[in-house]
Amino acid sequence: MDNFIFKRYKRYKRIKNIVNKTFRNSDECYSHAFFVGSYGRGTAVKESDIDILMELPNALFYQFALRHGNSQSQLLGTLRNAILETFPGSDVRADGQVVKINFCDGMKFELLPAFKNPDGSYCYPDSNKGGKWCITDPKIEKLAMRYANRESGGLLFYICKLIRNVHNHKFKSYKLSGFVVDSFVYSCIETWLSESANSFDDILWEKAFELANGGTLRAPGSEELVDFNDSLDCLIKILRDISIQI
Repeated sequence: MDNFIFKRYKRYKRIKNIVNKTFRNSDECYSHAFFVGSYGRGTAVKESDIDILMELPNALFYQFALRHGNSQSQLLGTLRNAILETFPGSDVRADGQVVKINFCDGMKFELLPAFKNPDGSYCYPDSNKGGKWCITDPKIEKLAMRYANRESGGLLFYICKLIRNVHNHKFKSYKLSGFVVDSFVYSCIETWLSESANSFDDILWEKAFELANGGTLRAPGSEELVDFNDSLDCLIKILRDISIQI
C-alpha cells in the first residue's frame, strides 16, 4: 500500500475514533463518518484536502441550537478541542463550517460536523456572520458525479482532476473552490451528453461565458445553488491553459 494512502487511512480511523469517543462516548471507529468533498466525489488529486463528514448524534443538535450566542462556533470549538488533545503538535483550527487539521508532513484534513435529516440530507454549522445552520446532501452529489463520469467514459473525473492539477502547479495564488470545479464540469458534461454535436471545449467556454454574464451554477444531483464568484477568474485562466489539452 502506498505510504500516503496508509497514513491517510490511519489518521482517518483515528479521527473517527476521537469524534465518536467525544460525542458518542463510544470507542467505535468504523462508522458515523465518510469522505466528502473531492475525495467523496472521486475528483481528488494528491494535493487535495481530505474532507470528512462527521455524523453527530441528533440530540446534540438541540443542545447546541438552544445555546445563546453563536452556537455553530461553539460546536466547531468543541470539535477542535477534542482533536487538538490527540494531535497537539498539529495546526488545528475552526474555520467557518469546518475544523481544519494541518499535519506537519503536509497532509490536510477538513472535518464537517453534521446531523442527519430524515430525508438523508445533513444539517451542518456555518459560524460566519453570527452563525446559521445549512443543509447539504453529499451522498446524492456523489451518486450524480459517478453516474455522469460513467456516461461520459471517464471524461468528467479527468477534466476535474486536470483543472485541479493546473491550479496547483500554475495558479495556486488564485482562489478556486473544488466544489465550483466539480459543479462546473458536471454541468458541462450534462450539456455535452445531450448536445454531442458541440465539442466539449466549446461547451466549457459557453458555460464560463454564461457564468460571467449573470448565469447560475448548481450542485450535481442536489441542484443547490453554488457560489462561484470568487473562483470564476481563476477558472477562466485555467480554461485558457487546458484548451489545447482537450
